Amino acid sequence: MSSADPSCTDPPVANPVPDGASSRPAQWTLYSRPDCSLCDELLAELVQLLPPQDVQRIRIVDISLDPVLERRYAIRIPVLMADEEFVCAYRLDVERVRAYLG
Repeated sequence: MSSADPSCTDPPVANPVPDGASSRPAQWTLYSRPDCSLCDELLAELVQLLPPQDVQRIRIVDISLDPVLERRYAIRIPVLMADEEFVCAYRLDVERVRAYLG
């Protein structure tokens, strides 16, 4: 993880009520990189929050392996998506995740 302060980069804007709120997402995606303590924290909190069948749907994507993702997310990780829709960045937004779980 970069030592730069992630708060100086604006994360994507989240809709207050997710489009997929009425049904459980098919896929959770966590954009991360190795040795990212914030990424590890968000993942651990997400695993505790999700039902077991949803934990199996978490896909962890190492942005350092993809130049396009590296440019897109840079120091804005972790970024959590549900069915390719932005959920949260940096810290787990428990209320938004619960909204996806319906």
